[in-house]
Amino acid sequence: MVSTRKVRMPVWDAPFTLRSKLTLFVVSVILLAATLVGWMGYLFARQTLREQIEQRLRIVAADRRDMLLTYVQQQHERVGLVASRTQLRRIAGQLQSGEPGDPPPDADQLRADAEDILRDARNSTSGFLDIALFDETGNLLAATHADAF
Repeated sequence: MVSTRKVRMPVWDAPFTLRSKLTLFVVSVILLAATLVGWMGYLFARQTLREQIEQRLRIVAADRRDMLLTYVQQQHERVGLVASRTQLRRIAGQLQSGEPGDPPPDADQLRADAEDILRDARNSTSGFLDIALFDETGNLLAATHADAF
């Protein structure tokens, strides 16, 4: 006798049915769409964040530049106030009038007078630690700091 019993194939070896194929296709399309939407969202967020960071850095840099320029302008004004003292300019001219390496005979007295004027200017203007007076060649003529010479 011959047996007519059907042999069942394991599920993993069974060919896919139309229903399982459609389910797999729909899930694949949904996953692909979700991945693309997520990726596009990431790119958009990254670009927006970069633009905002760059804009903030530009604003901070412009602000710092303006603060620095204001500080430099204030220093120029303060130095201008010191340099505009007529007596100090007269003393500086007398200290420079001699030959290089040959100071005028009263150079020590002129230097002391210039230092008094510089100390007065330092004390009357906030923000100066020390003030020094140089000639055009860079030689020190007078200074408020005693160790400058």
